[in-house]
Amino acid sequence: MAREFKNLLWAVAFTVVIYLYITYKTDTLPQQEQAIISDAAGLSPGLADAKTIHSDGTTSVAGKTVRLVDVNEAGSVIVSVNDKLAIINGSEIIDGLKITVIETFYSKDKTARAATLIISEA
Repeated sequence: MAREFKNLLWAVAFTVVIYLYITYKTDTLPQQEQAIISDAAGLSPGLADAKTIHSDGTTSVAGKTVRLVDVNEAGSVIVSVNDKLAIINGSEIIDGLKITVIETFYSKDKTARAATLIISEA
C-alpha cells in the first residue's frame, strides 16, 4: 500500500512538472517572437520592415520586387530580388537590399511554407 502511494505521488509530481513546463513555453512564445520582430524592426526605423511571405509570394521594397521562392527544412530561404536568386540562411545583401531571415515555416506542402524576413535598403 505504501509503495502504491509513493508511485502515485511520483506520477502526480511528474504530471505537475510537465504541465508547468508546457504552460510556461506556450505563454512565453508569442512574447519572444514579438520581441524579436520589434527589436529587429527598431534597427532602422523607416527602412526595416518585418514581413511574413508565403512561398511564391512577393513584396515590394524600395521599388524592387522581392519573391520568396522556397523554404527548406534547415531554415534557409531562396529569394529573388528583381530576378536575382540567392539562398539566405542569416542575412545577405542582394541587389541593394539587405534581407535577414527572422523565422521560417517548413511544410511538405510547398504552398504552406513561409518566412518572416526583414528587408531594408543596404
